[in-house]
Amino acid sequence: MPFYFTPYIILPLFSAVVNACLAAFARRRRHVPAALPLFWLMVGMSGWSLAYALNTAATSLTIKILCFKLGTTFVCIIIPSVLALAMESVGRGEWLTRRRLALASLIPFGMLLLSWTNGLHTLVRYDLHLLRSGPLLLLGFKNGPYFLVHLLYTYLVNCLAIVLFAGGFRCSPRSEWPRFALMIAATIIPVLVDLLQIAPVKGFSMTTSTLFISGICYSAAIFRHRLLDLVPVARDTLFEMMSEPVLVLDREGRLATANLAARELFLLPKDSIGIPVSTLLAPYPQLKDLLTGAADACQGCMPCKGCMLDEGVSNRSWHVIRTRIESGGNLHGWIIALRDITTLRQAQEELRYSELRFRTLAENSADSIWQIDRDFHFTYISNADQAMRGFTRKEVVGRSVFDMLNAEGAEMVRRLNRERLEQESRGIRTGSLRCEIQMRRKSGGFIWTEINSNPLRDAGGAIVGYIGAIRDISERKLVEEKLVAEKQKLEDALDRLQATQTKLKELNLTLTQQVEEETEKRLAHERLLARNARLAAMGEMIGAIAHQWRQPLATLGVTIQSIRMAWERQRLDGAFMERAEADAQRQLQYMSDTIEGFRNFFRPTKEIERFIVSGKLHEVVRLVEAQFANSGIRLRVDDDSAEQVEVSGYSNEFKQAVLNLVSNARDAILKRRLMPSRAGMIAGTDDTINLSVSNDGGKIAIEVRDTGSGISPEIADKVFEPYFTTKSDGEGTGIGLYMSRLIIEESMGGSLNFRSGPDGTVFMIELNAE
Repeated sequence: MPFYFTPYIILPLFSAVVNACLAAFARRRRHVPAALPLFWLMVGMSGWSLAYALNTAATSLTIKILCFKLGTTFVCIIIPSVLALAMESVGRGEWLTRRRLALASLIPFGMLLLSWTNGLHTLVRYDLHLLRSGPLLLLGFKNGPYFLVHLLYTYLVNCLAIVLFAGGFRCSPRSEWPRFALMIAATIIPVLVDLLQIAPVKGFSMTTSTLFISGICYSAAIFRHRLLDLVPVARDTLFEMMSEPVLVLDREGRLATANLAARELFLLPKDSIGIPVSTLLAPYPQLKDLLTGAADACQGCMPCKGCMLDEGVSNRSWHVIRTRIESGGNLHGWIIALRDITTLRQAQEELRYSELRFRTLAENSADSIWQIDRDFHFTYISNADQAMRGFTRKEVVGRSVFDMLNAEGAEMVRRLNRERLEQESRGIRTGSLRCEIQMRRKSGGFIWTEINSNPLRDAGGAIVGYIGAIRDISERKLVEEKLVAEKQKLEDALDRLQATQTKLKELNLTLTQQVEEETEKRLAHERLLARNARLAAMGEMIGAIAHQWRQPLATLGVTIQSIRMAWERQRLDGAFMERAEADAQRQLQYMSDTIEGFRNFFRPTKEIERFIVSGKLHEVVRLVEAQFANSGIRLRVDDDSAEQVEVSGYSNEFKQAVLNLVSNARDAILKRRLMPSRAGMIAGTDDTINLSVSNDGGKIAIEVRDTGSGISPEIADKVFEPYFTTKSDGEGTGIGLYMSRLIIEESMGGSLNFRSGPDGTVFMIELNAE
C-alpha cells in the first residue's frame, strides 16, 4: 500500500477542509476588499495542509518527495497572500501595485522553481531518504542554502503582516479590535509553532496542524466580526470621504476618531486618539466652550440641531451639530459634525451689501429704475420717475405698464414680449432689449423715452419678471427731427446742384471736343518728354541706391547665415551676438547714410565739410571687408602721406564713389577667376584690392588697385557712360562708375580716371587739398 493511516494526519486534513471552505466563501465575495487575498491565502493553507497530510501518510519515497514539492508550491502562494491581506485589511490597498506584488513574490517564485528542479542542484534539500521516527515513517532530508533564505523571508513577511495588523488594531475603533486580534492570532500561532519546533515526534511538523486554528480564527473574523462585509468598509470609506469635519468623542470628552477633513482642519495625524477636546479645540475658543458645555444658551439644541458660531480667532463661521451615541440607554460618546459656513455668511453679507448698493444707485440715478412682474405690473420704481413724469411711487407700483403707454407703444411692447417668449420656448436664452416709446405724463401728454429691459429669472432659468431703466429722450428726439429736416433741405439742394452740373457737362462736352483735337499732338509730346524725364531721374536715383544697397544687404545676409551656423554648432554666445549685431547695425547705418547722401546730392543746396581721406577709406573697408573676405579677397589701405590728409567735400558721397570702385574691383577679380588661365588656382592667394592715399603739392591722389581681369581697350571709352555695363542682366545697372565720376568731378571738383592692363586695373581720384 502506498499510504498508511496515522492519527497525526487528522488535524492537517481538518485544516485542509476548513481552509478550503473559507476559500470557497471568499471567492464568492471576491469583489469585496480583502476577499481576493484571503481566497489565495486559504487556497495556500488548504493545499499545504493536504500535501503534508499525504506526505505523512505516504510509504514511498517518491510520493513523499512529490508531496513535499506540492506543499512548497502552496507555501509560495501563502507568502504574498498574507502580505496582501494585511494591507487590504488596514486600508493600504493602494500599496498593492503589480510591480510591488511581483517584487514581493520573487523569492517564493525562486523557491517554487528550485524545489521542482531540486534533483539537478539540491539547493533546496538534499540527502532525501525515508526516516522512521516513533510510529511515523517520515521524509528525512537536509536543508540546502536557498531553503534557509526562503525560511527567513517567510518569517519576515509574516512579521510584517503582524505589524500591519497591530497598526490597524491600534488605529481602529474599539469595535474593530476583535477582528484584528483574530487575524494577528491566525498569523502568529503557526509562526511560533514552526519557530519553536513544537512537535510530539521528532521530524514531524505541527505547523500545518496549527493552520486548523488559523482557519478557525479567520472564520470568527469573517462570520462574527464581518471581515468580508462591505458595510464596515463602505462606512469607513464614507466617513473618510466626507467633506465636512466629523469628530467622535468618548464619554470623557476624548477624541476616539476623526475623518480626513477633521484631521486636516485640526492638523492631526491619522492615529491621533485620546486627545481631550479642550486641547483639540484650543485655537477655536467658542467651539471649545460649546462642546465642553460652557455655552449654556446652545445646550437645548445640541442633541439634534445646529448652532451658528462666528469664530473670532480664525474669522470663520461654523454650523455645529452634536449627536449622542447611545446603546441601551447608556451614553457612549458624541458625534460632532462641523460645517464651515464662512462662504455662506460672506455671500449673505455680500448679498445684503449688493441690495443696499442697488437701492442706493437706483434712488440716486438720473434715469428711472423699474421692476415689473411677469404680468407687466410695476413692483418697484425709483424716485427719478416722479421728476421725469410726475407720478409718485405709490401711484405707479401695482399698475399695469400698458396704462403708461400710448397705443403704438403698448403694441410694440406686446410684440417684443411675444417674440421673446417664442425664442425662450425654442430654448434660446434672451437678453437685454432696448426700445423707444412714448410714455404718459401725469400733467397730460406723452414724452419720448428710451427703455432698456432685462429679464429676471428663477433658479430654473424661467422668466419671472423684468428690470430696466427709463431715460427721457424728448430733447434728443427734437434734435433728431431738426436734423432730419436739415438733411432733407441738403438733399434738395444736392439735387439742384446735380442738375446744374449736368447742364455744365453738356456745355463743356462740345468745347472739350474742339480743344482735344488742337492739343492732342502737344499733349502727347509733353507726356513723352515728361515720362522720359521722370523715368530717367527715377531710374538714376533707384539704380544708384540699389547699387549701393546691394553690398550691405549681402553683408547682412552673411551675418544672418553666420548666426544660423553658430546656433547649429552651439557656439551662439553673447559676444558673438554682440559682434553680429554691431556688423548689422553698421550695414543698416550705411544704408541709411546712403539714402541721406543721395537725397542731399540731388538737392540744390548741400553742406560741405572737412574730412580725413584715409579715415573714410577705412570706413568703406570696414563696411565690406567681411563680405570680401568671404569671397577670398583682401582689402588694404596704404597712407603714404606724412600726416593725415584732409579735403573739403561731401564725405558720404565720397565714400559712395569709393565703394563703387571697390565693388567693381571685386567683380573684376571674380570674373578673372573664371578665366581659363586661372583654372586650378586657389582663391585668395593673390586677390588683393589696395586703396592708397598720397599728397603731392596740394593734390590728393587716391588709387584703387585690383588684380582683376582688366578693362579691354574696346570698351575703355564707355565705362563712365550711364547705363553701360558688361555684366549680365540683373547683375549690374551701368550707373555705378557714372555716378562715381559725377560725384568726384561735379560735387567735389576733382577728377576720376583709370588705367588697365593684364594684371588688373587702377582707378585714380585726384582732389584739391584746399
